[in-house]
Amino acid sequence: MTEVVRLWVRAPFATFRQYTATNYRPTFLVMPPSTAYGFVMNVACLDTRISQDLPSIQVAVGNVSSPTVAVHTQQVHRFKPSEKTTADGRKPGISIARREFLVDYNGVIAVRCGQDFAKRLRQGLNGELTADYGPLFLGDNDYLVDFLNEATVAARWYCTKPSSEDSSEACNLTISIQRKVTSVTSHMATFYPTDLTEDIPESAWTSPIGER
Repeated sequence: MTEVVRLWVRAPFATFRQYTATNYRPTFLVMPPSTAYGFVMNVACLDTRISQDLPSIQVAVGNVSSPTVAVHTQQVHRFKPSEKTTADGRKPGISIARREFLVDYNGVIAVRCGQDFAKRLRQGLNGELTADYGPLFLGDNDYLVDFLNEATVAARWYCTKPSSEDSSEACNLTISIQRKVTSVTSHMATFYPTDLTEDIPESAWTSPIGER
């Protein structure tokens, strides 16, 4: 028997970076299913990097409100192996990187899972479990979660089937990833946001796969 657990997540800042090889790093406007899977596992105190028996779940993602996109600039230092011991206090290979991030992130993750995992997820949410990897964050360990609770709220759910003929807000999101070999991160799909609703369309559910 399955249950649906809805997690309402808010944070002052968040970033869900796309895979790019340039000095400009864009962010998705909504938490991708692949990130949602890892976040849910962290709430349940299961480390996707080392756990061998990760549960099979379905997730649906949405935004309760639209975040603002901002950009910050960083210095990036590229040291060649031969320069590490000969820099003499200098910083060779400096370049400028610009990275997008979201301001006032307000989103929701719905989890469709078995009763055992639903129980564990609620235990983690209530602080009844312990983890070794620190506080929850959204894409960058400086972007800590400000609010996390189980709640039913209206959201713009991201679906693989459009709910109208307007596709201007369509976007590609990652469903499953493989961090060790990013070239095989191939499971992506085009998603379309709905209007605000508490009802989760069937086409919003995806089945991410944890790292193996």
